[in-house]
Amino acid sequence: MINNASSTNTKDNFKIIQIIYFAILAGLIVFAVMAYFIISQSVDQPNENLLNIFMFLIPAFVIVMIFLSRFMYNKISQQVNGASSLFEKIGKYRTAKIVSWALLEGAGLFSIVAFIITHSDFFLIVLFVIVGAFILSKPSIEEFLNDFKIEGNEQDELTR
Repeated sequence: MINNASSTNTKDNFKIIQIIYFAILAGLIVFAVMAYFIISQSVDQPNENLLNIFMFLIPAFVIVMIFLSRFMYNKISQQVNGASSLFEKIGKYRTAKIVSWALLEGAGLFSIVAFIITHSDFFLIVLFVIVGAFILSKPSIEEFLNDFKIEGNEQDELTR
């Protein structure tokens, strides 16, 4: 009976991680769609001076954030030792994913704000790159098993 309850808890933890993932992704996409419709109906003049600056700044920032996102995930996942319990490992996995997604979301929000200020569709294309990186970082039990070196009884508990 205890094994069944703990198996349910681990699966519930992964459902929570997936809900957080989809909430962040949906928020980013909804904000981009709202910005697009607001800008398409706007009569304001775009800021050309900032366009020249943002054309170099935003892509560089996005590239740095994508690499930093992966770096931070790896850094946090390496902090887990083999003696940690399964719940501690899941907690570290959730933390690593949220930090990773926050960096990607920050770059995405910066790109959307640049789009709002400059009215340049280039920044929506940059946003699609960020969304692609975000989609590639979707949480999965397989990734957790590999990255956190889950073996034996713990692996059986997760895959039931």
